[in-house]
Amino acid sequence: MSDVAFIIWVAVFAATSLFWTWVLFWGGAEWLEGSFLSRILIHNLASRWSAQGIKLFGGLIWFLEGIWIVVLTVAWFRGHLEGV
Repeated sequence: MSDVAFIIWVAVFAATSLFWTWVLFWGGAEWLEGSFLSRILIHNLASRWSAQGIKLFGGLIWFLEGIWIVVLTVAWFRGHLEGV
């Protein structure tokens, strides 16, 4: 993996982490509950979910994104260590 691709992945993870923090802790789930915007930002069926359902989905997705960024980081470091 190139350095640029890794930096892009980290930037995307940082941006989505900010979004999920807003949803989970700063009232975003309550604000999005029942709205059409939740279908665009969260999931196609999110407008039917309660705020707790949105938070559950957000927490699960954020956890999976965290696992993914750890896997990418390990792969990136291994690629750099092989070159040394």
